[in-house]
Amino acid sequence: MVGTYIGERVPRVEDRRLLTGRGQFVDDLRLPDMLHACFVRSPHAHARIIETDVSAALAVPGVERVLLGREMAELLTRLTSFHELPGLRRIEFDAMAAEKVRFVGDIVALVVADSRYTAEDGCDLVDVEYEVLPPVTCIAEGLRDGAALVFEEAGTNELFQDAATYGDTAGVFDRAHNVTRATFRQHRQAPCPMETRGGVASYDPLSGELTYHASTQSGHSLRQAIARFLRHPLQLTRVVARDNGGSFGEKFTVTREDLCVCAASKVLGRPVKWVEDRRENLMAGGHAREDVMLAELAFDADGTILGLRADLTVDAGAYPAVRLYMPAELCSSVREDMPSAYRLPSFDLTCRTVATNKATYVAYRGPWEVETWVRERLIDEAAHELGLDPVEFRRRNLVRRDEQPYTTVTGAVLDEVTAVETLETVVRALDYDELRARQLAARAEGRYVGIGVAAHIEHNGREGITERTTVKVELDGTVTVQTAQLQTGQGHETTLAQLIADEMSVPLSHVRLVYGDTSRVPFKVIGTGGSMASTMATGSVLAATRQVMEQIRRVGAHLLECDPGDVEIRNALVGVRGIPSSAIPLGDLAATTYLRPLRIPVGMDPALEATATFSWPGHQWTVATHGCVVEVDPRTGRVRIDRYVAAVDCGTVINPGIVEGQIRGGIANGVAGVLYEHCVYDESGQFLTTTFMDYLVPTAAEVPTVEIHLMPGPEGEVRPRGVGETGAILAPAAVTNAIADALRPLGVSIHEQHLPPSVIVGLIEHAADSMVPA
Repeated sequence: MVGTYIGERVPRVEDRRLLTGRGQFVDDLRLPDMLHACFVRSPHAHARIIETDVSAALAVPGVERVLLGREMAELLTRLTSFHELPGLRRIEFDAMAAEKVRFVGDIVALVVADSRYTAEDGCDLVDVEYEVLPPVTCIAEGLRDGAALVFEEAGTNELFQDAATYGDTAGVFDRAHNVTRATFRQHRQAPCPMETRGGVASYDPLSGELTYHASTQSGHSLRQAIARFLRHPLQLTRVVARDNGGSFGEKFTVTREDLCVCAASKVLGRPVKWVEDRRENLMAGGHAREDVMLAELAFDADGTILGLRADLTVDAGAYPAVRLYMPAELCSSVREDMPSAYRLPSFDLTCRTVATNKATYVAYRGPWEVETWVRERLIDEAAHELGLDPVEFRRRNLVRRDEQPYTTVTGAVLDEVTAVETLETVVRALDYDELRARQLAARAEGRYVGIGVAAHIEHNGREGITERTTVKVELDGTVTVQTAQLQTGQGHETTLAQLIADEMSVPLSHVRLVYGDTSRVPFKVIGTGGSMASTMATGSVLAATRQVMEQIRRVGAHLLECDPGDVEIRNALVGVRGIPSSAIPLGDLAATTYLRPLRIPVGMDPALEATATFSWPGHQWTVATHGCVVEVDPRTGRVRIDRYVAAVDCGTVINPGIVEGQIRGGIANGVAGVLYEHCVYDESGQFLTTTFMDYLVPTAAEVPTVEIHLMPGPEGEVRPRGVGETGAILAPAAVTNAIADALRPLGVSIHEQHLPPSVIVGLIEHAADSMVPA
């Protein structure tokens, strides 16, 4: 029998394939006559290339070719971001460094050989002579008068500027009862997917078709970039992306390595595989999060927020990512999202990005997370200055349901936003008042317990973005779905199948997803990301499915001699409502439609298939509040998370198990960023955290148990909202608020996000020194 699938903890369809080792990742691909590629990478952060000798590498048996920057420049046009934004200096750069390297790990040569081992041996023998230049290793250095320029043609290291003012901010700050201000610093992090970047390029000299099997989130964008920069016909360019061992945003953009591998295959006329190792991934795969924000919050004597001013500067690294200049996207999202669900009458934001001699800035789960972290830290600091409990401060300023629809200061419309409800759910789950009493008792015993809360809303789409899906009933009654979504672990094969199986009343096993092949799936401008899959994919899948259902009813009514409104589909049977004996199997109806077109209504297409386009409606919000309880040992700086509670309203929950997994995974990312992970460069621009011995990624043992409370979605219409990023966005704020709360009796102020034991001990010592009379 066919059950109701919406809201059920259905085991993931893809898990049998993945957990038994039958998945197909890039490194699993073996093509006939395939070669292997390895990149020679710069050991210097900033240097001119004087001369390169490849003779010793070419003498290695099995080495087929060594391609240098000047040769790549003939194969590929100069790269640039597809973006054109006010205030953005668009930079053109080479796919492979020909004259100058700009970070440790920059690519200077590509060795192609009969095996990966031989290619690496060849890389070791490529001799590059450099003239070392002064590096730009931080934002302050990049903005200094007379600083070295990462891109001389730009004339500056400041590549993007933006400013926006909403309301009478200046007047509000002049008459405010109090202003809380601080400079907040986020550190550099790496996304660290299980599967590193890679691809297999296969050029067919006879047909002229170039196929790139890639580990990517953005198949169509990658296809566009390959065709554009390689000057290859778009209709002969194909990208295939099957199983993907995670991304967290790293594979959202097009990489220079992707383009170089495709160029190598076209030159050699043979398939070429490149899969980076972990050292390459940490060093050159792309980083995120490094920024500085000066923020000020103005409020009245009763705690009513009056205005917010923020000045954000982002360390953008060296090369802009191809397709999207992510730091500019970050600034745009911060501007839209920083007011969140708070009543904020006025808001100013200034943004700038600074080029440095570091790895490219990429998207990382919730790229705009800084807006939540800074806002929620400021609110806690403001509450402390006013003598209010942080929860009460939020209660007084969050937009209530009876005030909605509510238009924020930046023009966003809040409707059905349950910010207050998620906050109160966390308060109840923690038994907040009792917890505060226990905290006082712990302090009396010399134990430093802290409680942190953080609230957040996230938009699930952008105006103008559309998504198309094709749904087709096959000859045997099974259903094939062609979706533009790509999987990086979100469980789309299961949730979208549940949605269709529920809507069409067919077994889940009868639904199959086709994805990842640009020659077979609908076009999509932006790949999978931004927590938009639930809203966008669901919208287009439902629209296409319902069109197919109308076709089924029309054929069914004709065959059963009844009105289409009387046709019902239940348990894969098409029949007349109230007359069970009339039902015919869906497969028989499909076979009649395709094979006996004279038996279906005149003028009707002999197919059960529809393609639908869904446009973002403009008011989809995921709402969440997190609560965190920690205990900090002031002697060692160790932080122990005792409780972690998340209340999330993500609309209709299609599969609770998958939703909870996404929330827990995001929280793991956020906790890791506070307590463990940190990309470290030294003063010469050398990258120091090149292994997991240095770049600390937490295991399951270090990630706290998370109590999840899913808020009930609206009844009736299926309206899920994205949940993949909310955990990663909120966790840093909740954890740092808890640590700051624990250490407040010691006079510690926390304005940085990376808080490993050594940093916490340093902050405690600094606070102690500051309290000692001179």
